[in-house]
Amino acid sequence: MSAVAAAVDAADAEEALAVFSRRSVTHGGRVWTAEDIQDARGVSGVALYRAVADEHSVLAKDGQPDHRVPVRLTD
Repeated sequence: MSAVAAAVDAADAEEALAVFSRRSVTHGGRVWTAEDIQDARGVSGVALYRAVADEHSVLAKDGQPDHRVPVRLTD
């Protein structure tokens, strides 16, 4: 997959954390909160990014090394 990523801004942080937390819990993790990505000084060493895929491919099982078959992305 190829994607473009950017840091999540403060206005979108709550929604992004909700999405991230659902996935985290599904995989045995925990719920994440705004405090996890920002301490009292506004720094924690953890940043939240959103990536949007712009290209996707799968490897063909045809015996050729690294033969990638494009997959069409839909909106």
